[in-house]
Amino acid sequence: MKKKIIITAPTSVIAENFIKYLNNKYDLVTVGRRNSDIIFDFAKDEQLYIPDGADAVIHFAGMMYANNLKEICEMINVNIAGLIKVCAAAKHYRTKQIIYISSINATLFEKSLYYGYYSLTKKQGEELAALYCKKEGLRLCIIRPSQIFGPDPAYGKVQPLLYLMIKSALGNKPITIYGNKDVLRNYIYADNLFQIIDEAVERQAEDFVNAISPDNLSLSDMAKIIIEATGSSSKIVFLKDKPDMEDNDFYADLNYFEKWNVPFVPFEEAIEQVVKRFTAGGI
Repeated sequence: MKKKIIITAPTSVIAENFIKYLNNKYDLVTVGRRNSDIIFDFAKDEQLYIPDGADAVIHFAGMMYANNLKEICEMINVNIAGLIKVCAAAKHYRTKQIIYISSINATLFEKSLYYGYYSLTKKQGEELAALYCKKEGLRLCIIRPSQIFGPDPAYGKVQPLLYLMIKSALGNKPITIYGNKDVLRNYIYADNLFQIIDEAVERQAEDFVNAISPDNLSLSDMAKIIIEATGSSSKIVFLKDKPDMEDNDFYADLNYFEKWNVPFVPFEEAIEQVVKRFTAGGI
């Protein structure tokens, strides 16, 4: 008998591709503002009704950008209050496990250039959910991915720099890097993340999981890998008249791909798969 899994925000690029990745492994029920089995707005609606006794709810819903007061308030409602609504529904309807797809940005400190409303609300959502679940006796697994990429063209909207590099290489155009500093980045291939999420379901995990690549790569190293994968004649050019960028690298004490014995696709192989989609006319 298939496990019953509830997935929120099924039209988001990550959730949509996770559903495809599962390939009918589970009996899925989707929850979101549109194109879902259960219509629910995490920012505005109050009480979430979900099927009773589900094996897990995987919460993908989140808001990444806020540029004004209205959007900041909406982000708080989605990233913090919306998560607690899921936890409350899981308790009321006897869901066995909650898996929250957070972000590695929740671990950032105030001094980081990338610290902002998104990272702060993700951190506060984690803390509030952890406290609620502890008090209510709920099984919670928080998964924090780094920058996610994959073959789906929609990933390019959230990772524009990486996809611009690929497009430049395919066109044999220079791959440009702002400033003089060869900064570090941490990208996680979507299938690697999906392996971790699925394993968390199978294990009924109750943990904080940093789902990041074991290796941080410099932008120039990434560019070299892309040039090789595309067979490009592109040159790597540092635009020294532009301001330097800052590192956005992450390190983890535990490598969950090793701990859980989960297969890991390295960056080089992942880029080859993305490039195949590019050259097939998918992007």
